[in-house]
Amino acid sequence: MGRTIKIFDTTLRDGEQSPGCSMNLNEKIEVAKQLEALKVDIIEAGFAAASPGDAAAIAAIADTVRGATICSLARSVDKDIEAAYNAIRRAESARIHTFIATSPVHMEYKLKMTRTRSSNPSLTAFPTRKASARMSNSPLRMRPAPTSTSCAALSKPPSRQALPPSTSRIPSAT
Repeated sequence: MGRTIKIFDTTLRDGEQSPGCSMNLNEKIEVAKQLEALKVDIIEAGFAAASPGDAAAIAAIADTVRGATICSLARSVDKDIEAAYNAIRRAESARIHTFIATSPVHMEYKLKMTRTRSSNPSLTAFPTRKASARMSNSPLRMRPAPTSTSCAALSKPPSRQALPPSTSRIPSAT
């Protein structure tokens, strides 16, 4: 049985946090198109809850890029998941990458959680009933990501053919 390696690129979200690396909407779309041309599997386009501008950029990328899964980062709270969903809902293939703070100080004082509750993926990794109900009325469906309890994938039924295990999706340098 062959293994599949997926390329998950965070340039548009994490890369922009470097000093002096801010991009405007057109630059973000240009980078997303280049990542698409490189056959990147998943493009984490931003953090929709961070700002209306970030949400708009993610939505524009979701409207433009085909052939790659468009992802938005979200904390494990309804408002972030709703913002992420709204930004990526028109993508050909979409994903919400959820996270939760895990330092003892964050968990105890900011999130009011015990270590036991935060380590239970069913309590933290997926949206609450309210957010799940909203997503269930969509043509997108929620399914757990195969390799992470902190990531939920939203996708339409597969439209791309799976590549045989021996086929590389990365173009040759020659």
